[in-house]
Amino acid sequence: MELIEHLVYQTNLYARQSDLREPFKTATLDVLVFLGILIYMGMVHLPSIEDYWATDTRVPQVADFMSLKRFLIMRAKIHFIDNQQITATQDRFHKVRPVITAITKNFLCIPETPHQSVDEDMVTYKGNLGQKFAPMYR
Repeated sequence: MELIEHLVYQTNLYARQSDLREPFKTATLDVLVFLGILIYMGMVHLPSIEDYWATDTRVPQVADFMSLKRFLIMRAKIHFIDNQQITATQDRFHKVRPVITAITKNFLCIPETPHQSVDEDMVTYKGNLGQKFAPMYR
């Protein structure tokens, strides 16, 4: 929940910094619903985002919980770090580093068992982008 509260704070901060004409404020429940919708959209694919709210293709699991307008605003405003506090860095993931750190911290709380394993056979990947990021993890 600490991560969600961080996202709420940073999103509201970014909204205030970026557009003073249109007031925008979000809450913990809004962020949780937004993330849930993103996960659902990842599993139930439609050609465009608007299709989840369209009359012919409406998906109640999405449209009943957030309006299209609110979803699009959330998508534009969601933020993980204060842009004004960013310094020059070699970290390619600096804009999402708080999320990565929080998730890693939570994963490390789970005790290891001999049955936890993820390798290249379980996660399909056909690109070579991993070569660029490999030096960060050595």
